[in-house]
Amino acid sequence: MSTDADKPLTADRAEIPATRDSGDTEQAFVMECAKAGQANGISIFLDRGYNANLQDAEGLTALHHAAARGARACIRVLVASGKCDYLLKDKRGRFPSQLAIAYGRDVAIARLLAKHERQQARERGLLAWWQGDV
Repeated sequence: MSTDADKPLTADRAEIPATRDSGDTEQAFVMECAKAGQANGISIFLDRGYNANLQDAEGLTALHHAAARGARACIRVLVASGKCDYLLKDKRGRFPSQLAIAYGRDVAIARLLAKHERQQARERGLLAWWQGDV
């Protein structure tokens, strides 16, 4: 049985604005697509310049939601975009890689995200902050 989340996001299934504004409501489209497991929608909105790192009231980004859901296709799109801040933590102090283990139960995704976290920490000169080098 197929659900709406399994179907590709198209113009007939969602209102996709042609341009973005600075409002957080429209910027949240990337996050909403991640929550729904819609990799196509994430790709569309990122291509239009929407923010991949917007945090909701709990501090979760699209990457946090995709990791917690175990949505590999969404994570693939987010990682490939090069726009993710892997070092953003939610309000409970958790990285996306931690949610991939705790909720998504996906060790491979957790390792991939942790690798990107370490790379970003190194690039920002925060490796001493990181507990363990690659």
